[in-house]
Amino acid sequence: MTIGSPHAITAQPGSAILPDGDRRTDGRVQTVFRVARVITGTDEGLARITNLSDRGAGLRMMMPANLSESLTLEFADGVEVRGHVVWQENEHLGLQFDQPIDCAHLLAVLAEGARLGSNRPVRLQLMATALTRSEIGLRSAKVIDISLRGLKLEHDGSLTEGLDLKVTLPSGIERLGRVRWVRGDRAGVMLLQPLSLEALGSIQRLMRTPEPPVGLRQEPQGADQVAQK
Repeated sequence: MTIGSPHAITAQPGSAILPDGDRRTDGRVQTVFRVARVITGTDEGLARITNLSDRGAGLRMMMPANLSESLTLEFADGVEVRGHVVWQENEHLGLQFDQPIDCAHLLAVLAEGARLGSNRPVRLQLMATALTRSEIGLRSAKVIDISLRGLKLEHDGSLTEGLDLKVTLPSGIERLGRVRWVRGDRAGVMLLQPLSLEALGSIQRLMRTPEPPVGLRQEPQGADQVAQK
């Protein structure tokens, strides 16, 4: 749910927008290092919020974005705000919200949700084939979603709770993990080696198969080379 009317504050944790007659003029900039999910028109990834105010946010993200490009910033499940890029320098950028928010209230609500355990870590939604290696052998599985510390797999029924395994993602990244729960053909894996923000900075990059080293690449053969064989 997009952050909306302040009159729903008691019912909706993300309701941080101030009423039109109560726009605060102060910036109320707060330094935060919270991880958020950023969605563009062509990609999505995780980013670090470096500062937050009622009217915008500073982000550090690996996913490229252009000036004036519209982004959706998701703080937690169902808690999101839209804005557009107003400045950019390397991996740092500034986002101006389409509508001002009450950032102090938003952070307080998110902190309370974390304390109660009601806020799941932000995660990326994807359907990618990964390889798992464990005592039961080599298996392929579908990654349904992924966060810095865990992922959800769709498997062939061979995964069991408590199983230790190594997961290899399409990009070649490998992590050790342990199956925490199994429900039908779905399994939740806790990563024993957390992923970095850079690794999950872009779904497109995460799903891209790495190219082999230059010395191992096979050069395309011309017609004369084929004829000589």
